[in-house]
Amino acid sequence: MTGRPDSRERPDSRDRIKEALAASECRYRELYESAPNAYVTASVADGSITQFNEACVKLFGYSRETLRGMKIFEFYADTPEGKPKAKEVFQAYSSGQPVHGAELQMKRSDGSTFWGSLSVEPVTDERGEVVEGRGIITDISEQKRVQKALETSERRFRDMAECASDWFWETGPDHHYTYVSEKAPGTLNLEDASLIGPRLVGEVVDPGTQRWKRHIAGITARRPFRNFDERYRDVNGVVRKVRVSGTPFFNDNGAFLGYRGSSIDLTEIERMEAELLKSKGKLAEMLAIAPDAIVMIDQERNITMFNEGAENVFGYEAAEVVGQPLDLLIPEDLRQAHARHFARFATAPEVSRLMSLRAEITGLRKDGTTFPAEASISKLVAGGETLYTVLLHDISDRKGMERDLLRTKERAEVANRSKSDFLANMSHELRTPLNAVIGFSEVLMREMHGPLGSPKYLEYAQDIFDSGNHLLSVINDLLDLSKVESGHFELMDEDIDLLELVERSFLFVKSRAEKKGVRIENGVGPDLPLLRADPRVLKQIFANLLSNAVNFTERGGSVSVSASIDAKGRYCIEVADTGVGIPEDEFDMVLTPFEQARSAVRQKEGTGLGLPLAKSFVERHGGELELRSEVGKGTTIAISFPAARVIARSPETVVARAVR
Repeated sequence: MTGRPDSRERPDSRDRIKEALAASECRYRELYESAPNAYVTASVADGSITQFNEACVKLFGYSRETLRGMKIFEFYADTPEGKPKAKEVFQAYSSGQPVHGAELQMKRSDGSTFWGSLSVEPVTDERGEVVEGRGIITDISEQKRVQKALETSERRFRDMAECASDWFWETGPDHHYTYVSEKAPGTLNLEDASLIGPRLVGEVVDPGTQRWKRHIAGITARRPFRNFDERYRDVNGVVRKVRVSGTPFFNDNGAFLGYRGSSIDLTEIERMEAELLKSKGKLAEMLAIAPDAIVMIDQERNITMFNEGAENVFGYEAAEVVGQPLDLLIPEDLRQAHARHFARFATAPEVSRLMSLRAEITGLRKDGTTFPAEASISKLVAGGETLYTVLLHDISDRKGMERDLLRTKERAEVANRSKSDFLANMSHELRTPLNAVIGFSEVLMREMHGPLGSPKYLEYAQDIFDSGNHLLSVINDLLDLSKVESGHFELMDEDIDLLELVERSFLFVKSRAEKKGVRIENGVGPDLPLLRADPRVLKQIFANLLSNAVNFTERGGSVSVSASIDAKGRYCIEVADTGVGIPEDEFDMVLTPFEQARSAVRQKEGTGLGLPLAKSFVERHGGELELRSEVGKGTTIAISFPAARVIARSPETVVARAVR
C-alpha cells in the first residue's frame, strides 16, 4: 500500500538545507577568520568598511569596534605615493574592473606605514551595479625592502663601475664582447672585438710572442687570468698599453657562458710615471743644491731624507743620519719640548708653519756645538702615510750682526747722551759771556758814558748787538733741544689765551715783516677756549714758525695764524704762508735737527733747528705737528693739541674780555 510519507517520520528537506547552509556559513566564517591575509569589504558608496577578518585587525592594529566605524580610505598613507594610487585603485573597482596586486603605502593605528599588495573584486547587486569591493591585503614590506636593497646594490655596483678608472666587460661563450662599461676609451674599437681574436680592442701589436700564446691557451682552457698587459694599436694608430684581468663564469649546470673582467688603459699612467720620475729628478737636483738644510721625517720622527745643505749645516753625511731619529739634531735639554711641539702640529688641521710665524730654535751639530736657526715645517699625506719636511736656515751670522748692531746702537745712544750733555753744558757756559757782550754793545749803542766819536762805532755796536742776539737765540735753541733729547725738559703749564699770545708773538717778527713787505694776520677768534700749555714754550713755537714763514715769503706775500676746535675736540692751530714752499721729498729733511731744504740753503741762512724744535715742543705737550707744502704756493704748519688741553672759558674771563 502506497501513499504519502508521514511528515512526522522524515525530517523536512528545508530544515536539512538550512542546517547545511548554516554549516557551510560556519566553515566559511572559520576559514575567513583564520585566513593569513587580511580580508576587507567596503561600500562603494562612501567607503564604509562592512566586513573584515582577524588578520585585518592584526595588520592595522585597530579594535573590531573601531574598524566597524572606519572607512577604507583611512587605511591609506597620506604620502605622495599613497593617496594618488589609492584613488586610482578605488576608481578601478568601483567601475567594475577587478584590481590585482596593486602596491600601496598604508598606515597602521600607531601611525607607522607599510607597503601592502591589494587585490579587489567588485561586487554587484541584482541590477548589475557595483555596491561593494572585496579585497585581500598582503603586507609586502619585507619584499619591498629586499627589492630596494637589491636595486641599491645594483645601482652602487653600476656607479662604482662607471666611476672607476677601470672599465668592466663581459663576453659570451664565443669570447665576443656582450657588455662594456662606459669608461672604455672611445679610441678602442670594441664592437666586433673578441677576447682571443686578433682584434681584441684594436690591432694586436705583438700576437706572435710566447707570452701572448700562453695567454690565449689559458683562455681557451677557460682559466682565470690576472694583470695581463697587452699592446694594441687603436683606431688612431696610437700604440696603447692595456692591462686585463678576467674570470670565466658558468651556469648551474656547469655550462661555460663566457668571461667577466676589467681592463685599464696604462698608456697615460706610464706617461705620467715617466713625467713623475723626471720631476723627481729635478726636485732631487734642486734639493741637492739648496743652501738651506732640508730634512724629511716620517710619523715616528725618523729622518728619511737629508740634503747637501743639511750636511753643510749639521756636519753629518746623509748616510749617517737617514733612518736615525730627529733628536740627533736637537740639543738634549730641548728634545722633550720639541717632541711636544711636533705632536701638536701633527694633530693640527694646518698643513704648514712658516719661519716668520715661529720662534727661533736651536740646532745641534755633529761636533756638539749648537747654533740658532729658523725653521719651517710642512706635512703631506700620501698613500696613507704622513711625511714632514723641515726647511731650516742657520741664522748664526744674522744673530752676530744683530749683536754688533745692538752694541753700535748702545754706543750711539751713549754718544748722543754725551752730545746732549755737552751741548747743555756748553750752551750754559756760552750764554754768560754772550749776555755780557750783548749788554756792553747796547751800552755803546746808547752812548751811555759819552759819544763814541765816529758814526762807524755806532754801526759796529749795532752789528755786535744783532749778532749777539742771533747767537743767543741759537744757543737757547740748542739748550732746549738738548734738554728735550736728554729727557730733562719739563713743562710749566698754564691756561693761555691764544689770541693774546699770538699778538705778543707777532712782535718778534713785526719789524722784519714790515721791512720785507710781508703782511701778517692774526685769525685766532676771540671766543676760542683757553689752551693748557707752557706759555714760554708755546711762545717759542710761534717765534720759530713765524720767523721761518717771514724769512721764506717774498715781498707782497702774507703770513697768517688761525685756530679752531675740530670734531675730536682737539685744539688745532695753523701757521700758513705764501712763500717758496718745500718739495714733498724734503719734508723729513726739514724736520730733522740741523737740516734745511736745499732751496732754503741756497736762499737763506739758518741753523735748521726751528721746525724740529717746534715739533719736539708740540709732541712734548702730547700733540702732533704736520707739514703741508707746495712749491711756489706756500707752506702750512698744522698743530693739534689733545682735547684734554682744551679749557672752557669761565664766565669771569668772558666778561673781562668783553670789558677790554
